[in-house]
Amino acid sequence: MPCIGGVWSGEPARRPTQIMDVDMTYPTGFAGPCHHVYPVSGSDKLLIFFGAKDLGPHRFNFPILGREIAHNRIFVNNGANHWYQYGVPGLGESFDETVDSLKRWRDAMGAKQIYTIGTSMGGYAAIQYGGALAAKILAFSTDARLNGRYSRSARYFTGTGEPSCADLCEYVAANRPDATLIAGERDAVDIEAAYRLKEAGGIHAISLVGCAHHVPSYLSRRARLGPILRAFVADRDIGFQPDAGRALVAGNYASEVFAAYHAFEEKRLEDAEALTRRALESYPGGEAAELLRGRILTGLGRIAEARDVLLSACIGQTGDAETMTLLASLLRKQGAISRAKQLCQQVIEGDPGFHKAHYGLGLAYQAEGNAALAARHFAAARRIAPRNKKYRNKLARARKMIGAGP
Repeated sequence: MPCIGGVWSGEPARRPTQIMDVDMTYPTGFAGPCHHVYPVSGSDKLLIFFGAKDLGPHRFNFPILGREIAHNRIFVNNGANHWYQYGVPGLGESFDETVDSLKRWRDAMGAKQIYTIGTSMGGYAAIQYGGALAAKILAFSTDARLNGRYSRSARYFTGTGEPSCADLCEYVAANRPDATLIAGERDAVDIEAAYRLKEAGGIHAISLVGCAHHVPSYLSRRARLGPILRAFVADRDIGFQPDAGRALVAGNYASEVFAAYHAFEEKRLEDAEALTRRALESYPGGEAAELLRGRILTGLGRIAEARDVLLSACIGQTGDAETMTLLASLLRKQGAISRAKQLCQQVIEGDPGFHKAHYGLGLAYQAEGNAALAARHFAAARRIAPRNKKYRNKLARARKMIGAGP
């Protein structure tokens, strides 16, 4: 069964009749588009992996690591971006029905302890369902409130009914779950959410320097996701994290950088710039504040300052496409065309679908007077983002310069 883009896709699992009494009534079917159940003989633990957004039928997160752990496992996705507010298709038509099904699977498997794991939308579910299941919880980069300002759910939630848990902070305060939450220090919204959850219910929260929203991918590239997950399931401390930062414990940094982000989104750039300075006084070198400050200074036309801030923010980074592309733009405007091209090319090598880097590379070649190569990269940007008028217009002009058609 192939692993595709960090998720597992395959045929439904065969019913493992050798594991449990074939005469018993099973809580649900063993597999469906939104769940796969894997009982393991002799295990007294049940792991439930909640998938993130945009997963299709029979596609789940943590596919390889989850299947390597020799305990009972259930993989779930939500089928739609409903943040698991209305249950899991195939397990229940509501939050309560799904929790009941999971409890009955726990009992059928003879499990004494449940562990819930998830990231982003799945992290929200891992905490919400984990609290109801008295589970041990490992979550990554989750919202603190459904449809909160600038949250992922505010952008992608597609549900229309009354949510079963509109505010995860209130839920955590009431249930006091046994949870560990890991967030990346390069994401201001995730840091503020993690801080709020930590303060609401004593959640053990960790922030990682050099990491943005996709924490499991970041850890996996460093061969650390497996050890963390195995320690968690073995009821051990997840261990020392060499890149653990202080964003969640440095005074008012989390709320200050979020306030700066809010001002930036409202285009109050002068206010946002002052707020980033205050945040960086609370936590010198705070990545979310540095990255935001670079964008703000760019908007204010303070290009040299913005370049220096972004150069600092990019130290040691190989995967922050947005920041590297912005830095390339600043270098190009200052005449460092070769360096700008190299940065854009580096981004494209890591993420061929990042259209902003193709556009930036096109602008760099245009600055060198190479209309043919500029047109090639403008065309690539337009293929990826066909509705972008700027890409279309730049491509048309470049093609006109080389005598090509529209």
